[in-house]
Amino acid sequence: MSRIVINELEPQAYAALYGVEAYLDDSSLSAELRALLKLRASQINGCSFCINLHQTEIQQLGGSTARIDALSDWEESGLFSEAEQAALAATESLTLVTIAGLPEDIYQNLLRYFSENQVAQLFVLVATINAWNRLGRAMKSPG
Repeated sequence: MSRIVINELEPQAYAALYGVEAYLDDSSLSAELRALLKLRASQINGCSFCINLHQTEIQQLGGSTARIDALSDWEESGLFSEAEQAALAATESLTLVTIAGLPEDIYQNLLRYFSENQVAQLFVLVATINAWNRLGRAMKSPG
């Protein structure tokens, strides 16, 4: 049984999300970091469409297959910088927000590597990819 296609039924909603994506593209977070965070949230949420999209994006940005493969075990891999690890920890906490919210230690660690504006941008990025993932899962978007 097919499901509704939100972007056909409510194109203004998609346009609004694309507007946030345009804002994020102009943010001071690097393109590779943005793609890594989007991929990690998508892995957690099980959105195959977004997983494929962001794996390809990372590869197009010159990211290594080894880092893509290690992303689900980023804490142990040794392939991610301390700043990336701080951002990944925050991404996981905000994606799994009902478990513990955003713990203070994870928030404070973000501030070691990112400006307050960058932290705000990161929060918007995580909220946005989680919205895309949930829409994809609701519509059962193909991978």
